[in-house]
Amino acid sequence: MKLLKTEEEKQQGKFQKLLESTRKAIPERYNHIELMDDLLDPEIDWYVSISNRSDGKTFNYINMFTRIALEFNVKFMLLARHYTVQNAYVSFMIELFTTLPDLDEKQLSIRRNDDYVVIAYGKQELCVITDMNNATDLRYYSNYLKQFPLLVYDEFLSLESDYLSDEWEKIKTIYESIDRNHGNIPLIGHPKVFLLGNAVNFSSPLLANLDLFNKLENHPINTKQRYDNIIMELRRNDHVNELRNTRAF
Repeated sequence: MKLLKTEEEKQQGKFQKLLESTRKAIPERYNHIELMDDLLDPEIDWYVSISNRSDGKTFNYINMFTRIALEFNVKFMLLARHYTVQNAYVSFMIELFTTLPDLDEKQLSIRRNDDYVVIAYGKQELCVITDMNNATDLRYYSNYLKQFPLLVYDEFLSLESDYLSDEWEKIKTIYESIDRNHGNIPLIGHPKVFLLGNAVNFSSPLLANLDLFNKLENHPINTKQRYDNIIMELRRNDHVNELRNTRAF
């Protein structure tokens, strides 16, 4: 009979408790970060969440990533399409810490260089914020950026004219800059990519390269399904006001 838990099992148990407590604080009508149930699955690399705007997925997912960074020191990277969006991410992180009652926004600090922004809480770094245009330069920081193995690309769906023609190549280059731990990252094993998007349109180069474009047509609303090393949720929240007029919705 097995009596003692391994360190890995203890960490998994701590993660489940953290997820349950974080999810419990989310009002029923908002996004309940269901992709996080599969975070520790070693066979999944890509996590895709598509829903209508204002369902709280950005706030709730990034809140959970913040909790993971604080609890397990597994940090995250917020990736923007353009440099100007970096400031919006900084403002978002400030708002997050101002909103959450158990976190002290006075302990939040921001450090910038030419290629990324570092967000820290007290003495502990939580995340870096960067953009697609820095993809090549980030290679020079790979020994540092490997500490941020959760890559989060919010608003990855956009107006068709906003997509970069080389988004797929750039996100692969950034992934390679953080994939330097040889599968030995605490809790998650290897880097993971989260794509969060509102149902604006589905012309994203990432959907095409992940072979998800056609799968969206047959993916049932309000479900989570796995496609090889990808897990995707497609949700319509009828409690929020703004629904997108798309084929999926």
